[in-house]
Amino acid sequence: LTDARDMAVPFFGPLPLPGSESSAFLTRWEVVALGAVKGGVMGTAYPRSGRGYAWRNAPRKACPGCDALSMPTLLEAPRQGIYLMRSVVTARKAMAVRVAVGSDSPFRMWLNGRDLCHSRTATNPVIPDLYGVKARLRRGLNEVMAAFDGRNGMGWGITVRFQPVPPARQLPPDALVIPPRRR
Repeated sequence: LTDARDMAVPFFGPLPLPGSESSAFLTRWEVVALGAVKGGVMGTAYPRSGRGYAWRNAPRKACPGCDALSMPTLLEAPRQGIYLMRSVVTARKAMAVRVAVGSDSPFRMWLNGRDLCHSRTATNPVIPDLYGVKARLRRGLNEVMAAFDGRNGMGWGITVRFQPVPPARQLPPDALVIPPRRR
């Protein structure tokens, strides 16, 4: 199965997403297109304040049936360059977690302004939870921000969710408040 450019059509689901102990995926994001950035995602600096950017809500139905995938733009409107994406999660108490990330394009991620993880070689397809790093969520609001390379439409998006540490435990159902996707 190919598209008009004779490229393989990506297949997204249903995907088995193991780990019922995980939180829901972050699906409510704000995004801003930065365009070309010297050094790509690794050259993108964390914006100390979100001011000065024209943040907009990420598309609601960027990829029908891809509920775990958060995309910076609609598939019909791919652009070359770097996007900044930001979301929030509220923790009922401070806790250690594994931040589980999937991406089909190079990315760099920050948690509460601190470098969290990155991949310069991420590529298609998105594999949820492929990249993971232990982190500490503070009690209350926590900001997740990512620099994402759109690769001229080849990079579709990222998946982000939280898993318990150690893995044998489960996150209590009310441990994290993740805003639902806007419909």
